[in-house]
Amino acid sequence: MAKTQETMKLIILKPIVIVILCLLNTLNVNAQNTWTQKSSSPTSAVLRSGAFSFTIGTKSYVGGGTDAVGTVLKSFWEYDPALDIWTQKADLPDIGSQYGRVGAVGFGIGNLGYFGTGNTSGSANGTNNFYEYNPSTNTWTPKANFAGGTRAYAIGFSIGNKGYIGTGLNSPTLLKDFWEYNPSTDAWTQKANFGGLARDYAIGFSIKGKGYIGTGNDNSGVYTNDFWEYDTITDLWLQKANFGGGKRWVATGFSIGDFGYIGTGQDSLNADKNDFWEYNSKNNTWIQKTNFSGNIRSSAFCFSVNNKGYIGGGFKSPAAQFDFWEYTPCGIDVTVSETNDVLVSNQNGATYKWLDCNNSNSEIPSATSQSYTPTSNGNYAVEVTIGTCTYTSSCVVYLSTGLKYNSSNKNDLNIYPNPNNGVFTVKSNQASAVKISNELGEVVKEVTLNSKNSYEALVEGLSQGIYFVTGSSNEKSFNQKIVVVK
Repeated sequence: MAKTQETMKLIILKPIVIVILCLLNTLNVNAQNTWTQKSSSPTSAVLRSGAFSFTIGTKSYVGGGTDAVGTVLKSFWEYDPALDIWTQKADLPDIGSQYGRVGAVGFGIGNLGYFGTGNTSGSANGTNNFYEYNPSTNTWTPKANFAGGTRAYAIGFSIGNKGYIGTGLNSPTLLKDFWEYNPSTDAWTQKANFGGLARDYAIGFSIKGKGYIGTGNDNSGVYTNDFWEYDTITDLWLQKANFGGGKRWVATGFSIGDFGYIGTGQDSLNADKNDFWEYNSKNNTWIQKTNFSGNIRSSAFCFSVNNKGYIGGGFKSPAAQFDFWEYTPCGIDVTVSETNDVLVSNQNGATYKWLDCNNSNSEIPSATSQSYTPTSNGNYAVEVTIGTCTYTSSCVVYLSTGLKYNSSNKNDLNIYPNPNNGVFTVKSNQASAVKISNELGEVVKEVTLNSKNSYEALVEGLSQGIYFVTGSSNEKSFNQKIVVVK
């Protein structure tokens, strides 16, 4: 379905916020999946659509966007969550006679903030200017222009001491290129193109060393719900589980700890939404959480700071919104420790269900304590519940002291090459039953090694990811991780 002129006007007036990762500490276990309204005074701090944001330390910053009548803004504000106070800071830099910015990208790295791209008061074809903000001096400094060229409605996030910008619109062309910024050298480096279709108005954030991009407009007329993970080490994109809320654009999103969140925005019928979803990066699943408590809306701004998320402003036809809300996640610790051959959930004061990852995550009968001692080697996870909040840990490899594979006898089982491209050899010197499971514990391949195949088998057809090879050989169990990179 082609865009009408009215739709294109809507795009300009209602750009999406670009979501930035803030570096966060361990979640507060007392949090309970709730929304709390916070200060929206003065109104001029919050009443904006299509603003950018970033977090530096314990404070967050919001700038640009458009006001209730579509005027491009150059004001820039600091939010202090400890005091629930907004403070106006230095305006965004002008570009000649052009001012303000809408549909820009922002991210924080260390003690500094960065923003760039987007449209100005005098240009609807995007910009490539890029600036650094120092909160200690309240000043903006021009940096090297974004090397990917002019654009608006891109995504941006930071991972470690690097920043990333990708996708977006250089009218009328949608983009999918992806770039890394190094502040120590003030230089841009092109990386692997985004793995999905070219798009604008997507969501971007990062979770513990990985980047994520999803949803947005790909000119299909019904928008997208695909979701992708970027690995900075391999410079590869891997498609993950589709966003649970369906096709979406002009949404909001942020990350807290191991989790990402996406909500609000518009669906494929251009209806504003207030649903809110959580992505678990450990088991690649989406769970619907408590709906956003403000009005349905699109093109709101958002950020995360101090283990909480925030959404404000935006647009709900026919009016701009100026309320501001804080989200407190459940905060359940889903990590597992092993001590003396006993698996222990690190979350206290909860109810527990231990799961067999090698058997489609089925519940293990009577395994409902905080600790569990498996009766055989394999992959196990724990489902942890506090109140209305339930999370499942990643599958962990369990090798008991008495059954661990004897690595000194390397001819018992060999797997090579590892890492590999999805094709590898499993070889033994005796009969063995082998299962290959993915990170969710699903068995994707089974191999029998015997005299008929000379105790050797070629495994093919695995997609990119991490897998676990388990089985038994000569009264010994083995469990080995393999990595498939394409």
